[in-house]
Amino acid sequence: MFLYLRDLEQLGLIALGRGLSAKLLVETPIQWNFEGPLRPLFEMTNKNFIGWAITHIEKEATFVSFSRRTRPETAEMVRREAEELADRARLLAHHDQHTTPEDGLIGYKWTFAFGATPFEAIMPIGPHPRDAGARMEDQPSLAKGRRPLPA
Repeated sequence: MFLYLRDLEQLGLIALGRGLSAKLLVETPIQWNFEGPLRPLFEMTNKNFIGWAITHIEKEATFVSFSRRTRPETAEMVRREAEELADRARLLAHHDQHTTPEDGLIGYKWTFAFGATPFEAIMPIGPHPRDAGARMEDQPSLAKGRRPLPA
């Protein structure tokens, strides 16, 4: 625990006190710097959360994923509405944290990703797993029915 606290102290997020006590040096709620030193951890946490949500659909989580073709103006309208929903959720959570005892609160994670989808980057399609990468007609010695010599 102490080593994690030291890491947070070195990042300037907390000041360590006696024992394991610490003082938060940043305002809450914390807004992540997506280009900061915690980016790999931030990415891993969100990827893990999405995987968890997919495996817990209808029981403990909601997961929505779909792709549709739209006009850029429609996409911008949806993006703005998502931002407004996120702002409302943050405001309601802030209210809850100031009006509800700690033992009455449960942590919830919100993740929303939206953008023109680079399918070739997120779903690369390469050779079929059963395709050895060489066709019989491409190699004259193999075309006659001969197999290559083992290495």
